[in-house]
Amino acid sequence: MTIKRRLAALAAAALLLVSLSACAVNMPGEESSSGSESTSSTASESESSSQAPVDVGDYDDTLEGLAEYMKAKGYIEGDPSDMDASFIGAEKGVKYTGSYEGTNNITVELYEYDTANLNDTANAIIDSVKESGQFILMGMTTNATLSDSGKYLMVYTDTVTGEEHDARTAEVKEEFVNFKK
Repeated sequence: MTIKRRLAALAAAALLLVSLSACAVNMPGEESSSGSESTSSTASESESSSQAPVDVGDYDDTLEGLAEYMKAKGYIEGDPSDMDASFIGAEKGVKYTGSYEGTNNITVELYEYDTANLNDTANAIIDSVKESGQFILMGMTTNATLSDSGKYLMVYTDTVTGEEHDARTAEVKEEFVNFKK
């Protein structure tokens, strides 16, 4: 009998494990909460573009103004994490994570430079990004985009590839580059 009880307990534990893991996995035909968020963020983006257009002139020429503008365009969401911007010679930096047709597939880092007081690190990073669209830091190559004003640098990463995601990346970069020319 003890073997039967052990087998019953083992079967109950396996059943519990399977039911718990099913809660975390999308079953066929079910929509995940991240899928509905993606749909709603895409819907809100198209709603905002069909409503009043976002005017860059309504935003301050600061890192905070850039972030507000990017939020209004639907490119970033949520609250930022502060970044140690001194590693790339910038004054300030923030990082946003979010989703575009996926779950946490977007990371956006925004940095602000004091263009009147660039140190050697800042000059090297900016020159490298101007030349190749990349910079090397601690042996790692990072793709980056510099705004036309030279005041802002963005590291935009989408872990999902494909035509739609590539088009979205190009759109975000174009809006970023043109912020406060």
